[in-house]
Amino acid sequence: MVTLTHIISASYIGARAAGVSPTETNYIILTFLSAGILDIDHVYYLIKNRAFYKSKGYKGNLHNARSFLHELPGFLVTGIIMLMISLFNYKLALLMGIPMMIHLAQDLLAGVSIPFSPVDKTQITLIPQKTSYRIALDVVFLVTFSILWIKFLYA
Repeated sequence: MVTLTHIISASYIGARAAGVSPTETNYIILTFLSAGILDIDHVYYLIKNRAFYKSKGYKGNLHNARSFLHELPGFLVTGIIMLMISLFNYKLALLMGIPMMIHLAQDLLAGVSIPFSPVDKTQITLIPQKTSYRIALDVVFLVTFSILWIKFLYA
């Protein structure tokens, strides 16, 4: 559910910030992809460390299934990519970069983060990590941004 929440909320913010119209389907699809693509790194680590997840479970451990690009260094890499793309297409740069940065910010603010990975492996949390609290937060974001998307697309 967390990845879906990232996709719905970060893509909406990116699309609106870039001035996308409801008829620009290609840009809307791009912003959805951009918001969710970061979570593809989970697949590699879940397969690589399957023995760990089999013994410990997934709950409360998925922050270990991230590359260093899923932390603060990801902001730098995303920013450089945005800068390079903006030299040719400013709107495309916004649509690719903003959803990724929103996704990274959401992970940093709402989950367990290792912001200076791979240099420093210190884990931080900014909000309580109770499952019920995190689910409630995801549901609120998912419902809110789904409504905003519907209003935007059908206005």
